[in-house]
Amino acid sequence: MPVAALILSASAAADGPEPISRSGEIAISPDEGIRVANTDLVIAPIPLSNPTIGSGLAVAAMYLYSLDPASPSSLTGAGGGYTDSDSWAAGLTQRTYLQGDRYRINATAAYAQINYDFYGVGSDAGHEGQSIPLHQHGYTVIPEVSWRVYGDFYLGARLRYFKVTTELPGNAATFIGTPDASSLDVTSSGIGLIASYDTRDREFSPRRGVLVDFRSNLARREIGSTFDYENLELSINAYVDAWRNDVIAVRMHACNASGQAPFFDICLFGTNSDLRGYVGGQHRDKAMAAMQVEYRATLTSRIGAVAFAGVGAVASSLGRLGNSDSLGSVGMGLRYLAAPRQGVTLSLDYAAGRDSEAWYVYIGDAF
Repeated sequence: MPVAALILSASAAADGPEPISRSGEIAISPDEGIRVANTDLVIAPIPLSNPTIGSGLAVAAMYLYSLDPASPSSLTGAGGGYTDSDSWAAGLTQRTYLQGDRYRINATAAYAQINYDFYGVGSDAGHEGQSIPLHQHGYTVIPEVSWRVYGDFYLGARLRYFKVTTELPGNAATFIGTPDASSLDVTSSGIGLIASYDTRDREFSPRRGVLVDFRSNLARREIGSTFDYENLELSINAYVDAWRNDVIAVRMHACNASGQAPFFDICLFGTNSDLRGYVGGQHRDKAMAAMQVEYRATLTSRIGAVAFAGVGAVASSLGRLGNSDSLGSVGMGLRYLAAPRQGVTLSLDYAAGRDSEAWYVYIGDAF
């Protein structure tokens, strides 16, 4: 898992649902965290558990407000977290919706220090299971702007800047997959196109609809990057009503990195829930594809259960994915509906991969 991924997740901890209700005094509840009197300010603790960086706690503060009656609520937030691997991150986030959701302006800024195991690059390196511990620290700034082109289709652009420093252990020279010295202190500065098509009935716990999301990044020396390289990501999520109040959710995700992409900014298997049951980054390469299906069952008005399965692979290029060993994943989990009006859940999952298993605790659904 690159430091860029964690600093993005730190700022994402500040993203959240609209407040459920207002209160005339400071109150604490499992549904809303700590609410400040007569405001739309919510402060909430968020438990964390991930096989890559360990278990811990994050805290998010969210201020929600409406800029016009026809747009979703805009959000200004701050978040931070710490795990038992002595990793921590803090970030700021902004979501802005204007003119009846015709325009969207988002921004993220974060800093993180993380410790994790590096297994090398390539499918074979991941299967061998040999690693060295890495310490990374760095920061990122990512502004984005998009506008509704037609119907539910949005098109936009983004800037992506981050600086990452990697420290190796003293025995790194004995590890065959040790990162190249030129990748230990990297600045990435890039621009990219973003596009989305979103017909979901709601953002959290959707019951029907499709979300297609495309993101690109072109890092270039001319605008301050250490290396010239490209990142492309495409994800498709689909949701279908099933028996009673159950839902079938399907996710497909593909990633490709080219040029001189540093080891921490290529495609990482096991991150973004693609797929659960793997240490993030144990299987990494310049191309990745994964697909998973999840059945979401409603047990009571607040309690739910899920069962999921998926398969994926990494390779040196998209054309070679078919020749790589498949990586499977199966698992199950419980859901507690913490905010019924918005559909926000507290999730606990157990997942088993090809040669590994893991527990996860997080806010919201996996996808």
